[in-house]
Amino acid sequence: MKDIKATLDLIVVVVGILGAFYRLAKIEQKIYETIENVKDSLLEKINTNANQIDKYIAIRSEKDEWAEYLRHALDEKIDHKFNRLHEQVKELKLEIKELKELQ
Repeated sequence: MKDIKATLDLIVVVVGILGAFYRLAKIEQKIYETIENVKDSLLEKINTNANQIDKYIAIRSEKDEWAEYLRHALDEKIDHKFNRLHEQVKELKLEIKELKELQ
């Protein structure tokens, strides 16, 4: 009877150990699945952010080019106005000089 009890105890212990190993294997599998899901999620977020940054850089570059174009156009307009005004001032100086000479 003791022999059967010892055998049954041994079987119960072995089954318990096998059950524990099975449970540990399941937990390990869940951990690896979670790690894989997190990795995939992070890669997706990184790619999304990288694409958004690329779009932002392209839009910003286009805006910078447009601003440079407008600045150049304004510089040209200011130069043109300045040159016209400068010529008018020269003409007025000549007229004033001529008027002084006539008096």
